Amino acid sequence: MCTNKAWEFFLQGKLDEAEKLFKAALQEAKEAFGLRDPHAASALNNLKIATEWEGLCRDLTSRLS
Repeated sequence: MCTNKAWEFFLQGKLDEAEKLFKAALQEAKEAFGLRDPHAASALNNLKIATEWEGLCRDLTSRLS
């Protein structure tokens, strides 16, 4: 549930909101399945993608300012 909404926010450019939900999804996966489970790995990968993209956007914004 968190992941779907997180991707919606991500695609809308609401990166801070997306990051919060990706973090929540990771925490849920860790608690439910353990950190070595594929669910947790997928949640961690999603968070990594979102935070890297957010960093790129902020970098580009600062360069254009």
